[in-house]
Formats: sequence, C-alpha cells, structure tokens
Amino acid sequence: GGRVAVYADRTYSLEIPGGWIGGVRFSRGGDSSLLVVNNRGWLKVVDYTTGTVRAETQPHSGGVWGLDYDDDSRVLTYAKDGRVVLSSVASMTTLRSFQASDLGSVKQARFLSDATIVSAADDGYLRVFDLRTKNDDKDVWRATHSLRTDDDPCCPATSAVPLLPGGGGGGTRFVSAGLDEYCRLWDMRQPTAVETFQGHHHCDGVGHQRRRKAIRHPEALSSGTFVVAGEGNHTLAFYDVNHPTPQKTWTHFEADVTTICASSTSSSSKSSSSSEVLLALGGVVRR
Repeated sequence: GGRVAVYADRTYSLEIPGGWIGGVRFSRGGDSSLLVVNNRGWLKVVDYTTGTVRAETQPHSGGVWGLDYDDDSRVLTYAKDGRVVLSSVASMTTLRSFQASDLGSVKQARFLSDATIVSAADDGYLRVFDLRTKNDDKDVWRATHSLRTDDDPCCPATSAVPLLPGGGGGGTRFVSAGLDEYCRLWDMRQPTAVETFQGHHHCDGVGHQRRRKAIRHPEALSSGTFVVAGEGNHTLAFYDVNHPTPQKTWTHFEADVTTICASSTSSSSKSSSSSEVLLALGGVVRR
C-alpha cells in the first residue's frame, strides 16, 4: 500500500504517496536513490534515507505495473493504459511512448537489446519495438503467447524476459509466460516459438483458470537457463532452454512465490549453479 522497505547499510522503511507500488529499482548512480512507479502513473526518484522525492514525472494515465532500467540511464515503464514509455532518468522526460496493447494492460516490458524492447500484454500479444524507428505505434515483430483456440481465443500474456538480461549485446531471444501452464522460448528472427516448457504449474483440472489468480514472472539465469515459479504447488522450476521439462525443482516453500530476482550470467548454459535468487513469498523476502 505505498510502503517500501530497503535493506542497505541498515534497514529503511518509507511510505511513498500514490497508492500501491508497481516496481522499485536502485539508481545506478551509486547514491541513495530509488526509482519507484505507482498506481497513479507516476515515476519518481526517491531518497530512501529520508523519503524525499528528488524528481518525478507522470508518463502514464493509469497504474504502472513495473519498470526496467538500462545502462544508459533510460527507464521503461509499462502500465494499465496499454502503453510502454521510455523515459530519461536524468531529465525525467518522455523519450518514446509505444502503444503495446489493443486491449487492457501491458504486464511487462524489457530491454531486449540496446535498440529493441519486448512487451507482453493482456491482448495476448508479445511485441518487439525498435527504438531506431520513428513510428511509436508500429511493432517490428509480434506473436501470441498462447496457441489460440475456440475455448481460449486470447490468453493474456504476462511476461517477456530476455535471455540476455540488462539490454546489452543485441539479444534476440526471450522467454514468455501467460495465464496458462506454459512458458515459451522465442527468437524475434522467427515467427513461431522455438520451444515450449511445461512442468512448473500445478494443473488441477481447471486449466489456466487457476493461474488467473496471479502473475508469475520467469527470470533469466544465463543465456540458456531460466527460473519460473509454479502456482498452487509452491514450486520453483529451473529450465535449460534445450529441454522442455524442468532440470531441477524446489518445493520447500510455505506459500506461492510472487516475485523472483535472479543474478544473471551469460557465459554458459550451465552457469545457473552459481546464480543467486531472491524470492518474495507470503510477505517475506528470502535469498
């Protein structure tokens, strides 16, 4: 409800006006700043030691679900208004604004490379936008996360996570998730999914309806591995992109995992053994 806890040299707790918090990131400037987005469409730079708002802008007309931050001090925000906005942290001004959903929210957007971004939205589409083009409403690639059927013509997409995290290196591959039991691997150079992954989701006979209760974002561990939370069975599943079933699962949790933050490496598809994962579950953060 607008409260943020920060664990740095000591523990800080601050309340930021504007309703629920959609996302928080530490500033890359090395100071005590946080980037915060909230339910009223605001992007704020906040000093976590004092709670002072140092700068702010309102890039969206609706609640913001989250943000991504690249090495050039540019921040992506994605929101209920169906748009992905690229802003400058230094000037707190809008650089680009992309229409990334024809129906409902954009649930996630990430830097796919230095020049491209990928998004996942309620209309079921995954979209890639090229920052070098001048048309903000024209994507350069799109596909639906789910295979459309008469029973489920438009399963919302909730996640699009690059396998080369952080926006560098000219990446083309990413993993998607939606309100179904599957994750899928995509390469924007191809029109269809490269691989489909299943095994992290507890299916109890009602299909993806169970999964509609929450959003589970996968997180990349390397250029060839990722981790995703299951639903209803308190499971973390670790995947290698060359295998459609989990290579390892952890089920020792008392609640569903709602957020995953993973330290990422890209040197080897086997590098997940040295990765660290932070989890949010049942109001507790675990490492």
